[in-house]
Amino acid sequence: MKQFKTIATPFALALLLQMPNGAVAQKAVVNTTESVQQIFETLYAGNCSSLIPGNSPSTPKIYQMTFNYGDEDFPPRPYQLYEYLCFDGPYNQGFVYFGVDDIYEITNLSFAIPTFETTYENNDSYGAVTNIEVTGFSASNQIFNANFFPETKTMYSYNKWRGPADAFTVGQWRFIEGQFVLQTYDVDAAFDGKRKAERIYGPGEAPNYD
Repeated sequence: MKQFKTIATPFALALLLQMPNGAVAQKAVVNTTESVQQIFETLYAGNCSSLIPGNSPSTPKIYQMTFNYGDEDFPPRPYQLYEYLCFDGPYNQGFVYFGVDDIYEITNLSFAIPTFETTYENNDSYGAVTNIEVTGFSASNQIFNANFFPETKTMYSYNKWRGPADAFTVGQWRFIEGQFVLQTYDVDAAFDGKRKAERIYGPGEAPNYD
């Protein structure tokens, strides 16, 4: 899937939505939800099954939040998080997110994700895992089976590699200073009927997922 990221100021919105700059600036202030919806439909029309004509339209779930930059002596800045269902598969649901900050900039959010290589015993992908090596980091605008907990400003994803969910990845991000920051990332790469993950990023060990 092609990934998209955009930061939409009123001027950028004008270009994207092909509307006069003043009209878009008014939309961003007066009806942010409509602006976010139009950007979602523009960016993901060819990627989200929820936007296919005839399917149920994707209505966003909106979280009202606040944040500050560092230790600034400033009232909490308002922030809106928009959650859209992109597709609903047999064992995974894909979600995309948009954020609207205190100056009405609209961002198609991306989430940092480690890239890794898995070594299997006898090079058999259904054999025992002998090593998982982190090779770098990427970012994705879509995360799977997402759950956001506003009380802790924490986002979780649980990406099942197949129906029994005995192989999967679990990511955790916290909303810090206006962005989601990766905290932990766990991987279970063994198709063995068990749910035993290894933490490849972050402090501590992976919990028991059984």
